[in-house]
Amino acid sequence: MDRFLLTLLVLVGVYVFWVNGINEKTWEKVRELKTIDYRIAKEEFIRSKSREIRKIYPKQLRIIKQNNNLLYSSKNRDSFIMGNLQSLLKEAAKKNHIKLINVNWGFVENKDGYSVLPISFMAKGYPQDIESFIKDIIYNGKKIIRFKIMKLTRAKDNLVINGVIQSYKRLE
Repeated sequence: MDRFLLTLLVLVGVYVFWVNGINEKTWEKVRELKTIDYRIAKEEFIRSKSREIRKIYPKQLRIIKQNNNLLYSSKNRDSFIMGNLQSLLKEAAKKNHIKLINVNWGFVENKDGYSVLPISFMAKGYPQDIESFIKDIIYNGKKIIRFKIMKLTRAKDNLVINGVIQSYKRLE
C-alpha cells in the first residue's frame, strides 16, 4: 500500500512538473502568437479604416465645394436662405440646450415651381429638449419647414437626432 501511494505520488509529481514545464513554454508561445495576432489585427483595422476614408473623402470634398459655391456665389440667391435656415437651427439648438454635432447643406432641387432647400444635421440632447427643439424648428413663424428625415437614437440618457429639414422657395 505504501509503495503504491509512493509510486502514485511520484507519478503525480512528475506529471505536474512536466505539464507545468510544457505549459510555461506553451504560454510563452501563446503570448507571442497573441501579440502577433494583435499586430496583424491592428494593421488590418488601419487598412480598412483608410479604405473607408478614401471612399468618404471625395464625397465630403464635393459637399464642401458645393457649400462654398452656395455661400460665396453672387449669382446664387439661395445661399442667403440656406444661411437663414442654418442660423434658425443654431438658434433653436441654443435656446433648447441642444448640442449640434453636424450641419451640412444639401443639393438644391427644383420641383413643381419651387426650390427645395435641404439641410442635414445631427443634434444631441435630453428628450424634453429635443421635443422643444423640433417644435421650434417646425413652428418658427418665419418659413415653412418640413422634416424629410428624422431618426432618433438613444445614447445613455440623451437622444441623438439625425434629420434633414427642407424649406421651399417659389421660383420666379
